[in-house]
Amino acid sequence: PSARIDGYKTHVLTDHYTELVLGVAATPANNPDGPEAAPLVAAAKQAGVNVTEMLGDTAYGDGDTRVGGF
Repeated sequence: PSARIDGYKTHVLTDHYTELVLGVAATPANNPDGPEAAPLVAAAKQAGVNVTEMLGDTAYGDGDTRVGGF
């Protein structure tokens, strides 16, 4: 059985030390979290931010995200 989930989720990429917001994405609440990590990190890298490590909950730890080399 499926359940209806209303609303949206935000995905925020910040610098751990300065807390500067580096990227934001919004997705429907029923979408998985994992696919949002790679585009946020890629956009930060394109803007000249050297991303060497990413911390997040396990929803962002899918195989595709790990292959991204973050």
